[in-house]
Amino acid sequence: MKKWQSISIDSRLIILNQAVTQLPSIDKVLREGLERDLKAWLQAVEPIARAKLANPLTLPGPTGEENKLSLQGRGPMALVITEQDRLIDAEKQIVSALLCGCAAIISAADNHLDELKQLVQRYVDRGVAGQLLPIEPLRQLPELIGDNRVEGVIANSLNADSSVLRQTMAQRSGSIIPLIEWPQRNEDYSYHWLLWFLSERTRTENLVARGGNTQLFNLAE
Repeated sequence: MKKWQSISIDSRLIILNQAVTQLPSIDKVLREGLERDLKAWLQAVEPIARAKLANPLTLPGPTGEENKLSLQGRGPMALVITEQDRLIDAEKQIVSALLCGCAAIISAADNHLDELKQLVQRYVDRGVAGQLLPIEPLRQLPELIGDNRVEGVIANSLNADSSVLRQTMAQRSGSIIPLIEWPQRNEDYSYHWLLWFLSERTRTENLVARGGNTQLFNLAE
């Protein structure tokens, strides 16, 4: 995952744009409709990613040090795909995780497994490491949620009662992780949606050696 996180946002967007236009050989009309939907959605998210993820925010320190605030992927995410979920929605969730530098561990119902293998292969063919998108049966979801390496759960829980899923998450030992629910409308895919996949990191550079707060030290003497 570290290798994928080290890739620039521009490079990630190129890879993901190529992957969403390589749908398998399904009905031509259906394929073209899905491609348009995926491309339009990714184009809407793209400027947000470029503006918020590409450039760290510089924050001046009170004593002359330099602080840089950046947004980094939380870590591996568990993606829940039930029998009722549409794969096009799942693919948008996969792209969101990858765009933010996160792996997506896919826990899927049996009726989706074959199609998901084709979906993941498209991303592998474009340069995404296969270990970023592993696929597991849905029955193994409790064990997956209990894994302390998992940093969040993505689910289209608006389709059904999510209480069972929340109870499973509550029984997890270790840190509390978020349930990232599927937005009801495409326009809800905004900066706030991507924030669920991200954590803030600050890097501080002490500028004393370059005279950043030498005057303060002189006053102290």
